[in-house]
Amino acid sequence: MEAKLAEQGALLLRVTLGSLLIIHFLNKLLIFTPAGTAHMFEGLGLPGNLAYVIMSLEITTGIALILGIWPRVAALVALPILVGAIVFFHGRNGFAYNAPKGGGWEYPAVWAIALLVQAMIGDGALALVIGETHVGLEITCGGGVVALRALEGALESEGGRKVLHADLVAREARITLGQLPAELRENVRRARIFGPRDLAQQLADEMELRLEPMGLKVELVTRYTANEFGLQLPSDAPASPALSLAAGKMAGRKPPFELLPPRVTPWRQMAARYSSGKFRMAGAAAGAVILIACGAFLFQQWQLIHLRSQWNAMASKVQELEGVTQQIHQFRPWFDESLRGLTILRQLTTAFPEDGVVTAKTVEIRDLNIVTCTGTTRDNPSLLKTLDRLRASVGVSEVRLVQIRGSKPPLQFTFDFHWSEGGKSEN
Repeated sequence: MEAKLAEQGALLLRVTLGSLLIIHFLNKLLIFTPAGTAHMFEGLGLPGNLAYVIMSLEITTGIALILGIWPRVAALVALPILVGAIVFFHGRNGFAYNAPKGGGWEYPAVWAIALLVQAMIGDGALALVIGETHVGLEITCGGGVVALRALEGALESEGGRKVLHADLVAREARITLGQLPAELRENVRRARIFGPRDLAQQLADEMELRLEPMGLKVELVTRYTANEFGLQLPSDAPASPALSLAAGKMAGRKPPFELLPPRVTPWRQMAARYSSGKFRMAGAAAGAVILIACGAFLFQQWQLIHLRSQWNAMASKVQELEGVTQQIHQFRPWFDESLRGLTILRQLTTAFPEDGVVTAKTVEIRDLNIVTCTGTTRDNPSLLKTLDRLRASVGVSEVRLVQIRGSKPPLQFTFDFHWSEGGKSEN
């Protein structure tokens, strides 16, 4: 039960870490965009091209962790990403994850520790131990034992010498691996062989032909590595079950198995009670909800990208229309008859000649009805022609020359007229 829970916990940790890495990759790809992420890196004093390297590592290590492809290596490769995030960005914002300016280093630190734990869990291994009467088979993964068998008939005695049936061992090993759940079988990457040198070498050669096509690396173990049990063992000490048991006892390691059934704790009783079909169904429903939420998030991001592309396509036309609208607002009062004062000024302006012979100095409009204009003229005939053109204008009546002064050009004049048409006032 403990080994099974340990395997499930390791699987949950690995899939969670891989999913988080992929989500952060999608966040940089779809929301910030690669160019925006590179600009953010440059603002932190880092090379902009480093953003593309980080995004590549996030997606590759995330997929590797979810699929169980070299999870230790993937976790170690992803670990510097979190350390860099703490050093260059989150560390200066304090500890709390909800601190302003992007949050503190609490969350990336927990994430980095989880990646370190994943790297320490390690891959699974298949061990074959050649004993006195049989071959022992053990499969470990995630810190627990998931399979343990004694292969009877694999080792026989003929004429005082031991005969190893390596083909039987290889067949039973393949069968045992095939009976494991997929998430456990994919994590078994090594096959380690222990025993007398001649028999172990014979078994290693046979297992190498049978297991390496399945992705397992076969290792022949004849000596202990330095500090194998945290103890200084003789360098020439051969690997054997007896010596391993004695060294483990001296190192204070707890044996993986107990001869007596352990006392069932209330926690185990509750876990056994609720680990039924209903519990699995609830877990599947929660997974479905998470999957739907992720799908909705991705669909929303796709819609945002689609709308951005549509806006970029019409941005130039919208800018052109805004320019035309500004021109309309600027010149509309000169052509809108509802603005009576401006209409009067337009009619008065069109009556004056363009060559500047007659010019206006002041224009006074009283009650939007009576208009008085003063100015100068080079000669009297030009002024009279201007008044005639004004009389011919629509809405103008009672044009009257009030006075003209001076004997030499320029002559100063004053005239007034009544405005009777033009619509409503601008007020």
